[in-house]
Amino acid sequence: MGPLEDRFVQLEPFEDGLKAEVRAALDCDPDAWEIMVAPAYGDHFEAWWNAAMAAMEAQTRIAYAVRRLSDGAVVGTTSLYEINPAYRRCEIGSTFYRPEARGGAINPACKRLLLGHAFDAGAVGRMAALQPDILIVPYGFQAPPAENVQNGQELMDRVRVTAKAVGAPMVGVNNV
Repeated sequence: MGPLEDRFVQLEPFEDGLKAEVRAALDCDPDAWEIMVAPAYGDHFEAWWNAAMAAMEAQTRIAYAVRRLSDGAVVGTTSLYEINPAYRRCEIGSTFYRPEARGGAINPACKRLLLGHAFDAGAVGRMAALQPDILIVPYGFQAPPAENVQNGQELMDRVRVTAKAVGAPMVGVNNV
């Protein structure tokens, strides 16, 4: 398992030689960590790092250091996690960037690399996810009826409204 790279970032799988750079990148912005499942700044870092390395050893996660290519600095972390080969599924997330690395090309570049890697490696066969920063709906998606939703079209209409409200692009959406 090697690094993933495009013109903006290089995603480097965690290994012991990256630990100090990742710690430095994540040791900031305690308020932003409040919304994360597991904080990794300050005194929290060691337990967080050990959990990430254990999940990598168990092959249920690939945690990456995010290196900005313009200056070579490690500016955060992101992961493929909850990897389940039997169901050909995984999740993208556990992402944190230093404040100066937010809001530009870094996050979209990382997500494109992770999505490409997940599909190219055969780790996933299809994907549907709703996150505040991006909405991904696979081609051919037919939304099942849900509680208080009359049909799949109504659900897709709600998804489109939500995406527009949060300013999220819709990627790979067909007309249903």
